[in-house]
Amino acid sequence: MSAVVATTKSYTHVVSADGRTMTVRLHAAQSSRDCFSADQPSTGHAVWFAAENLTQMLVDQVRSPSKSWREARHVLELGAGPGLVGIWAAKLLEDGGSGARDNGNLTPGTETRQYLFTDGDADVVALLQRNCDYNAMPDSVVCAKLWWGPEESSALRSLRPGGFDIILGADLIYGREHTLQQGNVLDNLMSTVQTLLAINGVFYLAFTRRDLPVDVVLACAEKHGMVYELEEDYVFDIFDTNTDGQTCFWRDAIYAFRRTRIAASPLLPAAATPDGAVDRGCGHDGIIP
Repeated sequence: MSAVVATTKSYTHVVSADGRTMTVRLHAAQSSRDCFSADQPSTGHAVWFAAENLTQMLVDQVRSPSKSWREARHVLELGAGPGLVGIWAAKLLEDGGSGARDNGNLTPGTETRQYLFTDGDADVVALLQRNCDYNAMPDSVVCAKLWWGPEESSALRSLRPGGFDIILGADLIYGREHTLQQGNVLDNLMSTVQTLLAINGVFYLAFTRRDLPVDVVLACAEKHGMVYELEEDYVFDIFDTNTDGQTCFWRDAIYAFRRTRIAASPLLPAAATPDGAVDRGCGHDGIIP
């Protein structure tokens, strides 16, 4: 019986203007193809290009005073896999030398940041925890299994009633068949984000286009009360061989999703609209008590 064989990989980035570097080391599959050669395949054991792309964006933006993600107190990663994106986010935000601690609304020492890294595969969560331990993540980092959809996301709201300031996701949507036929993974994903995103929060999705058009993803996000911006500096065309043996160009791009209304989640208290009326958002059936 074959299993996904892990190797150790290192990811180093320059994190300050003076050239200082930081490194994250991960146990992960040698390549994405190895995930599909095992008897029990799981894409979550590999580090995909989308995760590297999203990590690079976080590294670049943590030094920019105009980027609000540096002020995040509560960070959630969905489909974390081996943990590259989340671990880098935690290292950057906890690193005083990057300037992330000394920003507008977050005074050092006033509130500990909290991180929740999740995946739907228990074996992947175990790998994720191993990598967090390997990189000496603080006690404020928690790894947990999470299935997308109204039931589990509504349960999570009791742990984080104000929502998450930043939600991260890299290559969460693999292809049309997986996404639209297996319980509509895409709709469950956007429902989860809509439920858990804080009022002024941002959901960063690194999406790799395979046989699922990005328009389908964006339309689903709109249905769940979100608008998006394309992070234009992080759009890449990748020439590769996918797991079906097809060689083609994949486009990887990062989208930043935000709410279209101030109170669009049952996680959050009702908000007053400009005319004084109360807006309770557009929560889903079965979520609002």
